Amino acid sequence: MLNRDVVSGLVLAGGQGQRMGGEDKGWVEFRQRPLVEYAVQLLRPRVSSLLISCNRNIPRYSELADITVADELEGYQGPLAGIQAALRVCETDNLLILPCDTPLLSDQVIERLLTAAADQPEHICVLSEAEWWHPLHAVIPRQYAGSLDEWLSEGRRGVQGWMRKHPFCEVDVGDLAGQLQNLNSPDELQM
Repeated sequence: MLNRDVVSGLVLAGGQGQRMGGEDKGWVEFRQRPLVEYAVQLLRPRVSSLLISCNRNIPRYSELADITVADELEGYQGPLAGIQAALRVCETDNLLILPCDTPLLSDQVIERLLTAAADQPEHICVLSEAEWWHPLHAVIPRQYAGSLDEWLSEGRRGVQGWMRKHPFCEVDVGDLAGQLQNLNSPDELQM
């Protein structure tokens, strides 16, 4: 498993929250806690520094993070813009990424991802369930920051398209059913 000294953590909380009625999804509550707190709780003991990508409520997010970053691209250009901002300030060799809207993740899932990243240090390691990728649950080596800058400067926004340009490994967690469920709407928060 990757040693915490060589990995920083990033919580992606910079979206528009369109399916949540425009709410800042990180601060929407699930089981009496803001969604962002679940990701912070999983990452904090495993990383040397914790970053949160957010485009609003920055002072509030700053209370949970060592560093907050905002998209450098205008107009909510997607999760790669948040990852780009984090890679620019990341001081470790790896960036462990989680979205703020998967509160059912367990320690076991994160440990599998970090173990795969330690075993294949030149690879982008991505969680999957059989053939289904979850590219916002990943470890990205910082060495690919320049490639991401180039990808975004060309107007590209596809996460999987960019990742598949590099060596990658899939970390199948299909046996841990339901942990990767995204909570994207008020109805899904009722589970």
